[in-house]
Amino acid sequence: MSSAHLPILPTRLWAFIAHFLRPYKIALTALVVVSLLTGLWKPFNAKISKYMLDTASTALPGEASFLAWAAMLWVLNFLVFNIGTWWVAAHLHRRYQPLIKNRIISDVFAYTTRAPLGFFQDRLSGRLESEVTTLANTVERMLEFYISELPGSLSLLVMSLITMWSVDMRFAALLLIWLGVFFIVSYTKSKKLASLSDTHTACEAQRSGQLVDVYANIHNVRLYSNSTHEVKRLHGFLDETKRTYRRMKSHMISLHTLQGALLCLMLAGMYYYLILLYQQQRATIGDFMLVISLSLKSGSTMWKTMDTMNSLTIGMGKCQQSLKSLLVPYKATDIATAQPINVSQGSIEFKEVTFSHKNGKQVFNHLSLQIKPREKVGLVGFSGTGKSTFVNLILRLFDLQKGQVLIDGQDIAQMPQASLRQQIAMIPQETILFHRSILENIRYGRLDATDEEVMEAARQADAHDFIMNMPEGYQACVGERGVQLSGGQRQRLAIARAMLTQAPILILDEATSDLDCITERKITKSLEQLMAKRTTLVITHRLSMLPAMDRILVFNEGKIIESGSHKELLQRSPYYAEMSCLLASSTR
Repeated sequence: MSSAHLPILPTRLWAFIAHFLRPYKIALTALVVVSLLTGLWKPFNAKISKYMLDTASTALPGEASFLAWAAMLWVLNFLVFNIGTWWVAAHLHRRYQPLIKNRIISDVFAYTTRAPLGFFQDRLSGRLESEVTTLANTVERMLEFYISELPGSLSLLVMSLITMWSVDMRFAALLLIWLGVFFIVSYTKSKKLASLSDTHTACEAQRSGQLVDVYANIHNVRLYSNSTHEVKRLHGFLDETKRTYRRMKSHMISLHTLQGALLCLMLAGMYYYLILLYQQQRATIGDFMLVISLSLKSGSTMWKTMDTMNSLTIGMGKCQQSLKSLLVPYKATDIATAQPINVSQGSIEFKEVTFSHKNGKQVFNHLSLQIKPREKVGLVGFSGTGKSTFVNLILRLFDLQKGQVLIDGQDIAQMPQASLRQQIAMIPQETILFHRSILENIRYGRLDATDEEVMEAARQADAHDFIMNMPEGYQACVGERGVQLSGGQRQRLAIARAMLTQAPILILDEATSDLDCITERKITKSLEQLMAKRTTLVITHRLSMLPAMDRILVFNEGKIIESGSHKELLQRSPYYAEMSCLLASSTR
């Protein structure tokens, strides 16, 4: 799926939720209806129980047949409006809730994985995972509340008011007034609670970020024996998290205390009117049971509803932050008319290319250059001179400010990015592997490759022997980022992965930098076979790679100051000759 065909995900929370609910609106409507029916059970139960108590208090012992009919009606009410509605709702949840949650995770994941590299460079990977998970879990809880719980609660409150009205309008009026006061007080106090929670959430995010950062750099922590320093540094974040939690919890305690006091006042008012009416012989024992049971149920329901809404308000704030962080508009996207690239030769052309990084630093200014099909081109120059940016523009990891990059005469800005990168095999300087088996990591270069093809690529990369010496062979897990392997072993797997692809363009970014001289000589032969059939760009600081290049481009401050073969440049370029001497001395 190209980025042009990615789902358009709204960045505002309710629009985001509606986007994912739309395909399931019939099932969700049914769930709301069922939820409304669940609110009928308690008022009906109270009405039946009142009838049983009032009738039993006046009936003779032999006249109890009415109790059997009332009991049957009570059980039927329980089966239909409690057990039955619960059973239907549970099955609807079982069917549709995981579909909605999985689609949220899948679509957000698909969107973020196609974001520009700068998106990931500015964010911790652990934080991204946490935001996606928090978003999906909170939306799941919101749907459960607003679709399954809230309609039932509202139905219960409305039916309780009607049922109390049938006894005496003062009970319904008192309950209605109490509901209004309770809602206003809870809503007003919850605004402050939401603000305190946002502050606490931000502190927790900082704390989590510090943990992820230290774990990701644990090698440096051990190397410099700075574990104690990191613990002390963490304590500062923990103390701030503790302070914000206590402030939030204190406000929550005061809110719940006030809510409890309001509930007590409402019950006291109900008891007062019940006793007054009973003295006037206008209320029965059944009325006591009905009014008090519905008052308690309505009060606890309202309390629970407002408490859940408070927690969801907090969660909604987190979700909105996650949406803002995750759904960043792309700068490099596929145009609507993008067509898959057709590469038969592998020629590359830079035409009047101008590019600056987001910090404003210009790298290239009207750069024009042609690379012939199957030409082997070395890219040399000191760090920061533009070599990596040059290949990143070919991969379209960045978009140009001006000019064009053409492959076989086709503007890569007019192509789907996925199609473009399928035509380019890349061996990066830093090899990072998935926490998967060796077989899966090599096969990542071509997912339809057979086991035999994977093993042949490993042999060509001089990796087969060390793989077979591992207890589980090709099924051995390499660990997170490949930590179970040495740097040279990881690089050989990366080379094997590139060998497995059938891409006509090959880019090597210090592909042998972590290899010893003996292993490098073995792999060089395989690399020469690999390069012979492809247009090849080689970024290297190894002098041994340069004589085999058809042409060498010398970079300096975003400009190509020299171009020619290794032998030609040694003869005419003092800059290159000096660089070659430095490269030769650094590899001894």
